[in-house]
Amino acid sequence: MKIFLFCIFITSLTFAQISPGELTTAHADLEGLSNCTKCHELGEKVLNSKCLDCHSEIKSLITVDEGFHSSGDVKGKDCSKCHPEHFGRNFRIVNFNPDEFDHNKTSFKLTGSHLKTDCDKCHQSKNIKDTKMRERKGTYLGLNFYCFSCHEDNHQKTLGDDCNACHNTEKFKPAVKFDHEKAKFKLTGLHLKVNCIKCHQITIKDGKDFQKFVGLNYRNCSPCHNDVHKEKFGKDCKNCHVTSGFAVINRKGFDHSKTNYPLVGKHKIVSCDKCHKMSVQEKPKYNKCTDCHSDQHKAQFIIDD
Repeated sequence: MKIFLFCIFITSLTFAQISPGELTTAHADLEGLSNCTKCHELGEKVLNSKCLDCHSEIKSLITVDEGFHSSGDVKGKDCSKCHPEHFGRNFRIVNFNPDEFDHNKTSFKLTGSHLKTDCDKCHQSKNIKDTKMRERKGTYLGLNFYCFSCHEDNHQKTLGDDCNACHNTEKFKPAVKFDHEKAKFKLTGLHLKVNCIKCHQITIKDGKDFQKFVGLNYRNCSPCHNDVHKEKFGKDCKNCHVTSGFAVINRKGFDHSKTNYPLVGKHKIVSCDKCHKMSVQEKPKYNKCTDCHSDQHKAQFIIDD
């Protein structure tokens, strides 16, 4: 019994001389002489490679040059410089102050409204892409950079996932980066002054407000405009009208043969204004030539009924 107690005393004394102190709670399972080489090389300091063998989530980020540990202030430094050990179970091995942290040293720089957002709004376990990392309490690692990991997709998967193509971080509306010139339907004339919601109306989809931006029928004008001609001149309004105003007629494209007065002879080269004196929408009289022309024969050839 005395020999047994003596061995315990000698072992404890030896460990006390070798170990500078207890490990933190996070590393408590590495306590003991038999575990020293899991972090240290014999007679050497703690090696970064051994730290990263356990902390594979940080190693994977460093490998792809992402995250705070890949920044110039951290990469290449000894882990123990920031995370010292052997200061007791309750020692705070991660000395992190969110209020003083420079987020620009990470792979996700904060701009616009993100600068005013509380850290906990984004750093939630549900927003972490790695399922194993989600199990770690209080970690700031592993967030997905996609907007939809924090924000709801108001477009309900109809416009892809590149939010930055249209939006910035200042505010969601208006979509200041959107350029209608790059859309299939380019805005010209009076369309440039029309409020977006006039064409992109808000409806209900899956129980939520939904504003439709794709799949609109724009091949002809009738989905937005009433056809005052009741399809008498077909569905291609561009043949006659331009976007600078309904009353402005595309005279080159207008086919007078579709009216009740087809143009023949020299009437084909007469300016529209000669007959349509007020506007092209005015319907001039055309039953008799004298409605437009003076009677050079002074009624000599008029036959009374």
